[in-house]
Amino acid sequence: GLAAIQKEIAEGLEIETGILTIISDSAHIYNNYYAQVENILEKHRDWKPSYDDPYGFYIIKLADKKIVVTHLHPQTKQELEIFKGKTAKEIRLQLAAQNQFDTYHAIYLGSELARAQSCLEEGKNYIQDQLDEL
Repeated sequence: GLAAIQKEIAEGLEIETGILTIISDSAHIYNNYYAQVENILEKHRDWKPSYDDPYGFYIIKLADKKIVVTHLHPQTKQELEIFKGKTAKEIRLQLAAQNQFDTYHAIYLGSELARAQSCLEEGKNYIQDQLDEL
């Protein structure tokens, strides 16, 4: 039950379990508390994403009103392939056909491609890994 969930979370964060008291008809996190939960997790999370993908890495840019993705060799950084498209979906389909990245990297690329497409559509400058300030 709840103790098992608490234990799993504590083990995932590599911290001791504490006292668990819940008096509720339901136990879930409401949307308006997501930011608060993220802040708590950030304070206790020591996991950092790794881009050490054995298949290489990808540079995403905007050029000539297109999204351009350059696939580079993981050790030599030599250009292996270039993918171009007007939408994140076009690039995603090209990349998926290659099947050459780990799961975390695929998720990361998807979010960056979506951001690149948004910048392209809005005429904004796109810089990979740079989130817009809110």
